Amino acid sequence: MTSLPLAKDRYIESIRADSELFATAITARPAAAVDACPGWDNTALADHMGDVFNWAATQLRAGAGEMIRPDMSAKTDAGSWFRSSSAALASALADVDPDAPAWSWAGVPTASFYFRRMASEIAVHRVDAQRAATGGHDPIPADIATDAIDEVIEVG
Repeated sequence: MTSLPLAKDRYIESIRADSELFATAITARPAAAVDACPGWDNTALADHMGDVFNWAATQLRAGAGEMIRPDMSAKTDAGSWFRSSSAALASALADVDPDAPAWSWAGVPTASFYFRRMASEIAVHRVDAQRAATGGHDPIPADIATDAIDEVIEVG
């Protein structure tokens, strides 16, 4: 039995869909200021999300009880970095059992942490990027939004 409230594939599907919308927004207006992240534009947000996704994929692939420093040598421009890191994360999530060991800063010692946190992380920052690019945004699906709230309450 998995420790995930939603199906494993639902998280991966959500991350992929939000990553596509995020990439569209950052490409449309890379220099647009991101109000929710003072001092950042969409390029800085893309760089951040590339780092976060690369970091998460590294932890999932390591399956270790301790933090593993990710390899940042492939880091390129922010848009390409985000896209490659997003693909790496989706692949790592598809390959891992949610109950497999994985280090996290939140005290959740399994890969399940990354399914939930990365789905909410990209959903929130996708909204940020879209708002910066267009002034509006697509809604966050109700199941992902509800799970994000539950995850913050449960994990912190």
